[in-house]
Formats: sequence, C-alpha cells, structure tokens
Amino acid sequence: MMGYGTKILELGLIEANKIGLKEVLVTCDDDNHASRRIIEKLGGVFIKSMNDDSSKTVLQYRIKTT
Repeated sequence: MMGYGTKILELGLIEANKIGLKEVLVTCDDDNHASRRIIEKLGGVFIKSMNDDSSKTVLQYRIKTT
C-alpha cells in the first residue's frame, strides 16, 4: 500500500520528467522521519544538511526523474 506522501512525490517526479528535468532537489527537516523515508524510498540520494534561518537542520536530497 502506498501512502499519500509517496504518491504525491511520485506524481511530482513524473511531472518534472515531462517538462524535461532529469533530476530534482528535495528538502525536508531532519526530524521529519516520514518525509525522509519517502524521499529515500523513491531514490533520493543525500547531498548535505544545512541550517535554515530558524536554526532547524534541513536535509537536501537529489532524485532522478527517470
């Protein structure tokens, strides 16, 4: 069974591919474990972590659309 978050990201990747993007940058807060699992499940490759203006740590991932 696929959850809503997984389906939304999956459909977004399909649309990104349709407009010619070969990969996309996706971010999530480091304490958002559900989003991290979804991103990684759909092929997200961790790039780096960084702090935003509110001192939260944000994780960057790259996902291929093909």
